[in-house]
Amino acid sequence: MPPSPRIPGSGSDTSRSPSRSASCASLSLSWAARPGAYSAGSPRACSGGDDDGPEHTGPLALAHALVSLPVNVAALTVTFYCWTVVAVNLGFPLRPDNDPTQSWGGPTLAGAWAVHAIGGGVPFLLLTPWVVKGFTKLQARLVTGFLGRDRRGLPRTAGIAAAVAAMCGVLSVPVIHQL
Repeated sequence: MPPSPRIPGSGSDTSRSPSRSASCASLSLSWAARPGAYSAGSPRACSGGDDDGPEHTGPLALAHALVSLPVNVAALTVTFYCWTVVAVNLGFPLRPDNDPTQSWGGPTLAGAWAVHAIGGGVPFLLLTPWVVKGFTKLQARLVTGFLGRDRRGLPRTAGIAAAVAAMCGVLSVPVIHQL
């Protein structure tokens, strides 16, 4: 079977499934905590590169761990939150606090379920894989920039990573207050 097509300069292939992106995004938190520990499922393998060990260790691996940790935490949190929204809204009738007379779309259970499924469940179901794929691509660019041979664009990628982590932090405040 021929190799899958690659997007030039991205370090990722175009045939990656959203489930593989999600697994790479969730595992990246542990990789950032242990920058010297590489295995068959290392960040380079998730970025689409060959997994023949790290190109750089020491200070660059530590810098990668420190810069990517906020992005990894944000990716894990956003992924968990988005999939929770899908489960809560699509499984509205199963919720223990289910009182359709006081819910949006009530007073019938069918109306409340339809409003929650159409308004929150289905849009998040379709959007979440793309959000996870974006986080995975950013994490792969950080791995390539810090631990690969090509450092072109590393300052820009680190700036994007900082902006994404800061934006997720700011947007988490209203979500936390809602809980």
